[in-house]
Amino acid sequence: MLVRIGASMYGGLHPWSVELIHDGLDVTPVAADDRGVRVDELAAVLREPLDRALNLGDHGEHLAGIEVFLPRRLFDLPVDEWQLLPDHPGALCDGHDGLDRGHGDARGPDDRNVAGHEDDEDNEDDEDDDFVDERSMPLGMRRTVVIRDLRRSERPPSPEWRRRWRGVTRGPLTHEPLHGRAPADGHLATPRSGSRYLYYGTLSALDDTCVAVYCGPVASGEGQAAMRDALMAGHPVVLWRRDRHDHDECKDFYEQAAHAVGAARHAEGLHEPVRDLRIRLYDPESARARGLRGKLAVLVDPPDRPPRAARTMRPPPLAAPDG
Repeated sequence: MLVRIGASMYGGLHPWSVELIHDGLDVTPVAADDRGVRVDELAAVLREPLDRALNLGDHGEHLAGIEVFLPRRLFDLPVDEWQLLPDHPGALCDGHDGLDRGHGDARGPDDRNVAGHEDDEDNEDDEDDDFVDERSMPLGMRRTVVIRDLRRSERPPSPEWRRRWRGVTRGPLTHEPLHGRAPADGHLATPRSGSRYLYYGTLSALDDTCVAVYCGPVASGEGQAAMRDALMAGHPVVLWRRDRHDHDECKDFYEQAAHAVGAARHAEGLHEPVRDLRIRLYDPESARARGLRGKLAVLVDPPDRPPRAARTMRPPPLAAPDG
């Protein structure tokens, strides 16, 4: 499934569209809004179109993945934490970033039924515990959720992009810091002073099988500058930490990223290690006990999906009689 969120227009509104892609070739429009919505409205507005598209995209044992085309200023958008259901008792929650998540039963001891009908409350709790719907889970815990670059996708692929995609598809993958410094150095709040293309030389010299890794957000500051240069150098796979944090956590983050890249071997193999990390990172206490850090984001941006010259539009398939 392809989700496109456009650059900000007048009033800070972002147009969006949701499409299905079949066999890497045919594209099916599902829903769109050219007028746009604010960033903080995207999760709620896209919930129903995403649910509808994924119902159409899931077939048999195949679970549809989600490729999200974003302008670079939105690369840290927590799409992997969006949910297909609104607040609901039993839904996994974490309650930040403006996303809709359930918070379970927050009643205190003074709210108990003073008339002695605690059995009724127990039954209600049992019903909440019995709630089972995979759509209540964050998208990235079940599905492949990756970021793609909106502006780059609107132009013919560069030779460097094609070459590097062939490299990461072949593998075996290697990894290097996006900023070109030692992993223990962490990240800078602002880019180093100097020429505009501070990181381009280092990123251009990396092997074609290399995944660039960054311990920090990439929508502003040094991360934004380094990500821009990585894209200009043709890098199709980048892994980063999209939440803010202390520098002393970067060593642990680079170690877990290195483990994921090593386990993947090639670009398509990266999805399962990333999903596994997102699951283990979702419980803060368990993550801390294991030395795991951060909110994980990943760019996987193939140059020819969907092919520019073979983009065929067709109406969406009919829904089943039971919806």
